[in-house]
Amino acid sequence: MFKIAVFLAVLLWPFSSFALESPWKSADYVQVKLSSAVEGTGQEAQIDAALEVQLAKGWHAYWRMPGDGGLAPVFDWGASENIAEVEPSWPVPRRFSEEGLNSFGYEDRVAFPLRVKIASPGQAAKLDLKAAIMVCERICVPQDVAVMLEIPAAAATQSRTRALIDRMQDKIPHKGDLPGLRIDSTVIGPDALVVRAYAQRGFDNVDLFVESGDLYLTAAPEVTPDKDDPRAAFLRIAKPEGVENLAGVLMGRTLTLTLVDGAQAMEKDFPF
Repeated sequence: MFKIAVFLAVLLWPFSSFALESPWKSADYVQVKLSSAVEGTGQEAQIDAALEVQLAKGWHAYWRMPGDGGLAPVFDWGASENIAEVEPSWPVPRRFSEEGLNSFGYEDRVAFPLRVKIASPGQAAKLDLKAAIMVCERICVPQDVAVMLEIPAAAATQSRTRALIDRMQDKIPHKGDLPGLRIDSTVIGPDALVVRAYAQRGFDNVDLFVESGDLYLTAAPEVTPDKDDPRAAFLRIAKPEGVENLAGVLMGRTLTLTLVDGAQAMEKDFPF
């Protein structure tokens, strides 16, 4: 029976899926790795991949909107081959508050799902990344690290990393309202942005991130529950220092609001 099992394993091995991924590449305080959800490009115009980032203990990196300190990561895919575009998705960040400053980012480990558009389907492709990642502990240190992954011109069979990439996707904020988490309205005044939100589980673990271009609204939300419904509340984000009239500055812009409640998160755009 043992010999039969070995024989079947050898026979089936060429047809089994494998993990298509790069080795880890390291800088001083960060490691990065690329992986693909498929074993080959096949005839696909678009494939899923992922960038994993491992941070040294006690260090953190930044979100696309870094907040009061730090810099957002810069991903340069210019040396890639047969790649028309690489679009990263950004997992929900956490808030880092210290000495009155608020920044947003990641610690320990974070994974960015990637939507990769193939320039010429049916041909091999190469993901070639040069990443500039600012990491901070008590001090901030820029980290430059390069990593590459070749994707052969083979059938686009799902690789063993498909399930991992799907789990990564679950950490991306949902586009639009959720049944148990939503933003009903927003109002801008001279001193603050006020958001009316709904959170089915209440507001004990709720945070709100506001993106408005080059003006960072980083203050933690002041939550005022609705007296008639504890699942509804007004979230007030105070204007930054040095801004006289917040409404005047933000008029004509589109704000992206990310509302987070534990593992749930949703993202919504509001033009003003």
